[in-house]
Amino acid sequence: MYWCKYKRVFAGLMLLLLSSINAVAQGTTVSAQVSSNTVGVQEQFLLTITISNPTERFTFLEPSLRDFRVLDGPGESYSNNVVTINGHTTQENMVSYTYVLQPLRQGTFTIGSAGIRTQRGQEMRTSPVRILVASQGSRRQQMLQQSFGEEEEPRQELPSVDVAGLTEAHLKDNIFIRAEVDNKNPYLGQQINVVYKLYTRLRMSLSPTSLPVLNGFWSQDQQREPDMNPVQENFNGKRYNVFVLRKTALFPQQSGLLRLDPAKAEGMVEVAAAVGGNRYIPQTIQAEIESPAVDIDVKPLPAGKPADFSGGVGQFVLSASLSRSSMSTDDVAQLVLTINGSGNIGLINAPVLNLPSGLHTTDPESRDSISDLMPKLLGSRKFLYQISADSAGNYTIAPIQISYFDIGSGTYKTLQTGSFTLSVSQGTKTAGSQGSGVEQMKDIHGPVSQMPAFKDKHTLLWQQPYYWLLYIAVLIGFGFLAVQHRRKQHRLQHADVFRSRQANKEAWKRLAAARNALQHSSNTIFYEEVSKAIWLYLSDKLAMPISSLSKENIVQKLRFRGIAEEQVQKTLALITECEMALYSPEGGQQQRQATLDEAGNLIGIYETYFKKK
Repeated sequence: MYWCKYKRVFAGLMLLLLSSINAVAQGTTVSAQVSSNTVGVQEQFLLTITISNPTERFTFLEPSLRDFRVLDGPGESYSNNVVTINGHTTQENMVSYTYVLQPLRQGTFTIGSAGIRTQRGQEMRTSPVRILVASQGSRRQQMLQQSFGEEEEPRQELPSVDVAGLTEAHLKDNIFIRAEVDNKNPYLGQQINVVYKLYTRLRMSLSPTSLPVLNGFWSQDQQREPDMNPVQENFNGKRYNVFVLRKTALFPQQSGLLRLDPAKAEGMVEVAAAVGGNRYIPQTIQAEIESPAVDIDVKPLPAGKPADFSGGVGQFVLSASLSRSSMSTDDVAQLVLTINGSGNIGLINAPVLNLPSGLHTTDPESRDSISDLMPKLLGSRKFLYQISADSAGNYTIAPIQISYFDIGSGTYKTLQTGSFTLSVSQGTKTAGSQGSGVEQMKDIHGPVSQMPAFKDKHTLLWQQPYYWLLYIAVLIGFGFLAVQHRRKQHRLQHADVFRSRQANKEAWKRLAAARNALQHSSNTIFYEEVSKAIWLYLSDKLAMPISSLSKENIVQKLRFRGIAEEQVQKTLALITECEMALYSPEGGQQQRQATLDEAGNLIGIYETYFKKK
């Protein structure tokens, strides 16, 4: 009872201390964000006022909105995020007030400062926000609109010589989506590049509604230019304005026939409508377009794979370094294995080190760096091994080798490093007291330097105190080793379970990377990390390889596990949003923050469910 009482007091003091530390480290800030700075007269947009890390009670000071119609708000929301990176924990508390606004008229207007007033009377305010209200559509529609000719406005009557081929009957000839693939017959794991393009000769306002899921491929998207300016391109003897919707590097993960699903878009398109004779006028119609599906015939890798084939397909070089050549049994040496080149670097597995008896290593940590993506993925992958020693001596670490399939020659090649010599001196830990990550067993007494003398020549051995102490120590040692052995066997037999336990930790690492990308306005990296967090988490929790996951079988598995339909639909919506957001310039900081919060909430809900199971 007393412990519980003190435990609550201690926890309260720790929370107070952490709050104080965060308040000092981060400080209270007030910011204002809008979903778009350029909107149409009839277009709605969001205004969000965010108070980060408030340290005391406050009164919210609303902004001046006299030039806008308030459709909803202010809606109040709270979030509390704790992020641990490299052992350093930070906490961020946020209070947000969100308005849904609509402009009253065309022009340039200013949203006044908002802010807070603390209990001590201190005021903190945001900077004013300028909004450009255009006469036609949203900023995205304006960027995508293209005219028939050089005039900015459609003519009231169009001569037949210019637009006879631009009627609704010829719609598919004048606006369509193509998927350009540079190689439709690659090897398993070989990079291919696909570019989805929108071709148009018409005025239009279209938005992507469905982008390919790319099942069976590991993919990396190349970041597009944010301005979405079209380029002129001749196709089948006609000149088109061309928008790039998606540029992706694909690495097939299974052999056989794979299909790239269609990309789809819909919206308003302006065509020529006949009004009699050879006279035409502009007419706006609703249109839906999609690209043809593309079949990719993936060849399996040739027979005769080396035993140490690591999954690499491309062209690579290998190097390695050891952080030190001498150390004590108390120290750790770091061996860094680096693979540079072009190909599926992110899919190469870490080789197993052939260490001599007496040396041990942990599971390696991998770090990737990509310098270029298309036409070839160029970069490096590093594996970091932590090496420790049980006892003093001179050790030789054998050469490390990795085999890969060389695309240029069509053959398997083997890369090999040199050997390393490591001199180990005796540290404070006794020889043989550590190994394979097992903690040193501490005896209940100090080391015995010599056998104690008998106090009585008639005293038997079993009557001596040290005899029983040694006996107990031996029993404890055997018991400890037995428990460790059982734990090791249990981990091997239930590898899926332990991988599932790591899923939550890995997901939060991905969300931490997404938060960092959000702070640096890296839109593509942000949505990639959120998407990876959800896909990898579900892959581990559902015990399914990432290459075989799709939205359809995720839904099936979650429903089979008894997950509430609401959570299933939220998960689908989040995955789809991440796919679509990479190709739409809309959505500001607040929208991405909401996406990040939703991902964290979903993972938290799933974690609670799977722990119960």
